[in-house]
Amino acid sequence: LRAHRAAPEGPALEFGVRYGISARVLAAVRGEVHGFDRFEGLPLPWQGMPAGAFSMEGHAPELPSNVTLHRGWFAEAAPAAVAAMADDPALVHLDGDLYESARDALDAVAPRVRAGCVLLFDEYLGNEGWRGDEHRAWEERARASGWRAEVVCASLVTGQVALRVRG
Repeated sequence: LRAHRAAPEGPALEFGVRYGISARVLAAVRGEVHGFDRFEGLPLPWQGMPAGAFSMEGHAPELPSNVTLHRGWFAEAAPAAVAAMADDPALVHLDGDLYESARDALDAVAPRVRAGCVLLFDEYLGNEGWRGDEHRAWEERARASGWRAEVVCASLVTGQVALRVRG
């Protein structure tokens, strides 16, 4: 998804930074980017991988100056950071793999999500347990928040889905 398709104003939020590749892409086209990660990998086993898979051993990547990192598990780091932001997010990139991670990220951003906000899920479909992971977290949060959304794009190859909240 090209970041400029998100609502024109507001920061981009990335849940799951790891190497910082997408954070750098977002930073090139958005004025303000907030990344959330503990850099210790998965908090729980997922898809046959153990807890700790994808670990950066606590080391964050070097990122552009317009990227602010918030270290910690999403449920710990995100609620206060998101609440303190001056503007509602235009784009939220969810790349935490697990249901619990997606749920925690969506819970943190829910009070700030407005019509036009794009939610980009990195592992929404295409894996064996997709219905119980990011898809489940989206369905639960959408129901609880009364959100409706349109599909901006989806890839069966990568499993990514971008949804634009309509209200």
